[in-house]
Amino acid sequence: MLSFNKINYLCLFVGILIFGLNIKYQLSLLWLLVLGLLWITITVIGIFHIRWNYFVKGRHCGSKTSGKIALTFDDGPNAKYTPIILDLLKEYGAKATFFCIGKHVENHLDIFKRIIIEGHVIGNHSYCHSVNYGFLPKENIEEDIDECNHVVKSVLTKKPKLYRPPFGVTNPAIAKAVESLKMTCCGWSIRSLDTRATSSNQIIKRVNITS
Repeated sequence: MLSFNKINYLCLFVGILIFGLNIKYQLSLLWLLVLGLLWITITVIGIFHIRWNYFVKGRHCGSKTSGKIALTFDDGPNAKYTPIILDLLKEYGAKATFFCIGKHVENHLDIFKRIIIEGHVIGNHSYCHSVNYGFLPKENIEEDIDECNHVVKSVLTKKPKLYRPPFGVTNPAIAKAVESLKMTCCGWSIRSLDTRATSSNQIIKRVNITS
């Protein structure tokens, strides 16, 4: 499986090989440029594809033969949508994992408490969900995750163990922060992309596991 460290070592080895062949056989150094572009491409894809486990190993799916699915919801608690989701889950006797944003927990404590009371799992989805999250240094990311943990603990009495990075973005800084805080990174096997959908049918098609 691809990983950041493996790709770095492989590219370093190939780069040295190309340089050596250039000295002996006058091999064009343009191949070093090609190698560099390949490294950049793989790394960028790894940043945005959490299921690759490129920077940090995480959980993305269970057994495909179990006949079970795990429902997860991000970005809440939300005053408009979270109660609707909770009503539906209660109606069908289903449980889910809610990856909550710390500042939203503070703003909607009553909804957050309902999530807990009704037996759902709480995960950490950062405190602020900044659009610049992927560019933050390790120290800032760790502080952000820990701040959300403390907000959750103030209500739940224990810190969450699961963490889903904003936008599903991972990089070396996020990987180090997750490792330092001893949390488990979580992705997904099917993503609804509901924030981009223009109709409910689009969401249904994306999450239809029988298609």
